[in-house]
Parts: sequence; structure tokens; C-alpha cells
Amino acid sequence: MKSIESLRTEIKAFYQTSKELTLSEKFVKHRQFNYYFQINTDTPYLLYLNMGEEGIRFTLKCLEFPDVSTLQMLIANYPHLGSSSFNMGHPIKAVSFLYHFPNTISITEVRGNVAIEAGNTEISIAELLEVIAPN
Repeated sequence: MKSIESLRTEIKAFYQTSKELTLSEKFVKHRQFNYYFQINTDTPYLLYLNMGEEGIRFTLKCLEFPDVSTLQMLIANYPHLGSSSFNMGHPIKAVSFLYHFPNTISITEVRGNVAIEAGNTEISIAELLEVIAPN
């Protein structure tokens, strides 16, 4: 589980104004595989991090919403409804990768306008976060 903790920490450090969204106590007993980060309060984008069951395969997506007010409403519902709150988000960029502790990844798949290719040699998490950022 070091991998998910490291990735979450890196996202929050890279996007210094970001906020990791949390679920209500209703979901405490469920193992969490999906994490959402509000990048900035005045943009209609969220980062979505999905962890595969084995803890080394991940997908990071940049989701776009119609506008900031819609996203704010969905964020308010997230603690009680869970990830289904964000189904209307449109993935504008997505990168699937293998995590190599402590700070490198190997890209396995790229979708959207991402300035990196799958099958690339290892890159840093910071490089991943640069290319997944909304334009």
C-alpha cells in the first residue's frame, strides 16, 4: 500500500491548491480503489486515481465537468453517494501505468491529448502529473 500513499502524496504536493475528496463514514468498511482530487476550486476539473487490486497498476484521469458550479454540487454529494457522483465527468486525458517504488512509473496506455507515449522508459511521478494536467 506504499504505492497508493506515495501517489496521493505526490499529487497533493504537485497541485499545491488541490484537495483530496473524502467519503463519509458510511463507506469506511469498503476497501477504497478510487481517489478524487479537486485540482483548484475555480476550474471544472478533477483528477481521478484508480488503483488495481494488486496495488501496482494504476490509472490517472483528468475529468472535465460542464462548469465549476456543477462540479461543486457533485463534490458536495460525493461523501454520501460515492464515486457515482462523478459519472458525468468527461475524461480528457488518461494514463495507465505500473508503479515502481519509490518514485518511478512505466506507462502502459495513454488516452487523450497526453504528451507521452505508452511503452516509454520509466518516468517520474512529477512528469506524469505535468502531462495529465488540464491545459
